[in-house]
Amino acid sequence: MGQEVTEGIDEAAMTDWLVGLGVGLQAPLTYARVGLGQSNLTYLVTDAQGARLVLRRPPLGELLASAHDVAREHRILAALQGTDVPLPRVLGLCEDPAVTDVPVLAVSHVDGTVVDERADAEALSPAARHAIGLSLVDTLGRIHGVDLEAVGLADLASHKPYAARQLKRWSGQWELSRTRELPELERLTERLRTLEPEAGEVALVHGDCHLRNLIVDPDDASVRAILDWELCTLGDPLADLGTVLAYWPQPGDPPTMRFDASMVEGFATREELVERYAEVTGRDLTHVPFWHGLGLWKLAIILEGCAADSSTTRATSRRWGASPPRPSTSSSRVRTSSSTRRTRVSAMPSETEPAAPEVPDLVDAAKLGTLPQTARGKRTRDALIAAARTVFERDGYVDSRLVDIAAEAKCSIGSFYTWFESKDEVLAAVLHEAQSDMLHPGTGRIEATDDPIAIIAASNRAYFEAFRRNAKLNVLLQQVAAVDPRFRDMRRARSEAFVARNSRAIRDLQERGLADRDVDPELAAMALSGMVARLAYDVFVIGGPETVEDVVATATRLWTNALGLTEPALRAD
Repeated sequence: MGQEVTEGIDEAAMTDWLVGLGVGLQAPLTYARVGLGQSNLTYLVTDAQGARLVLRRPPLGELLASAHDVAREHRILAALQGTDVPLPRVLGLCEDPAVTDVPVLAVSHVDGTVVDERADAEALSPAARHAIGLSLVDTLGRIHGVDLEAVGLADLASHKPYAARQLKRWSGQWELSRTRELPELERLTERLRTLEPEAGEVALVHGDCHLRNLIVDPDDASVRAILDWELCTLGDPLADLGTVLAYWPQPGDPPTMRFDASMVEGFATREELVERYAEVTGRDLTHVPFWHGLGLWKLAIILEGCAADSSTTRATSRRWGASPPRPSTSSSRVRTSSSTRRTRVSAMPSETEPAAPEVPDLVDAAKLGTLPQTARGKRTRDALIAAARTVFERDGYVDSRLVDIAAEAKCSIGSFYTWFESKDEVLAAVLHEAQSDMLHPGTGRIEATDDPIAIIAASNRAYFEAFRRNAKLNVLLQQVAAVDPRFRDMRRARSEAFVARNSRAIRDLQERGLADRDVDPELAAMALSGMVARLAYDVFVIGGPETVEDVVATATRLWTNALGLTEPALRAD
């Protein structure tokens, strides 16, 4: 319900102007502030007969440049009248200084439900909750399908690359309003700049899509109107989808995620929203993860601004040019992190490094804003990786197609783009899993009572068996590494890890008096590691009659001879 106010409105002058619009209003009129938004001020106006309309005006106080342009919002809404975008009817724009000191927009009142609170969501049926998200995505499809030339909005904003414009604008607002240092936010800003996609389609972008900006039918949950167009611009349509995802927490998200209505059971998942958008628009969703990440980054900036002065939250947040609903994330959600695992030195001649080398900018860097995995989401992602392995091994990298991977996984192409940005990225995930299989645990330090030859033999056997299981993928890695420096780096990192571990193992054997001290550990490791890798490739890729045990015996004999680990000498000890 609204609260009767006069702040920001000259009631007598505004009443005269509204009655003069000729839309059937009868004085006296009453005015009440409505809505939870902290951006443009919204008033519900009721006449003597109970007829209602809505006014919008900029907030009181000092504003950042370009924020809260109500006249521009009027232009957009007026241009969209007659399209299939669900909107209030535009009644007029008052810019008469005798009535108001700022532009005031008048639009029709739209009956329906606004899902502001958990109670609003719980009052809906489960079917209606599920339908809201799908209807929101359908509405986005209509917005993004607007013919800009036909409605006269082709000159609404710049046609320059939208990602760069957004990064520049929000970085600038952060600099103007920041009250403390946040290194993680600075790092994320640079990461986004690095991953910025090339300029693509230019479409009408709403700019502030979330549940609280919808009026929905309480029965079937169809969108009757989408509100708050002050951030509308021209840009990449996927930016709106990224914003929706950023404001759409779901059951199973980390506890740091704050409440929003979509947490109530029954709402569509983010994966379903992406799938729906793919079905409705047919657009390439390769860069959805970037736009989701950008949406989270912007939300973190908004929330930091709102939190800067909790005693004056409303006044503070008015500066931001966006109306934050209860957030679905916090700045901690958009941090990137890494971990390093450590294990003991092992006398293993295989490619056994404690942690698999990271795949540069493929597995995780391209997945900013990675969606927290529900059980269903994890099953989908695992199925896609397994399907991709099947397709890559069957068709090779060049001839494999994303549609074939999705079909093999029995899911839509939209689901693929929910979890992976490109064919490169899913290949990296497949290779990462294969590499983890090859980096088997191994043994710990060699003690005086251990038989190092038996340990080397067991380690060789584990490596050769893992290589045989992943032979086709090892060939694929060699092929793509020849043309793609990212995979070349992945292969080099694996080789370096192989050599480094074996060098430590050889040094350990020397320190315990079990190996020839005149042997250079690093050079010996390079030679022996290369020998094992080449032997595995020749036998399990090119093909040979040798069994795994034949290969293990030969490799182990070469290792022991090179290091001076003769069996008689060991028995004499």
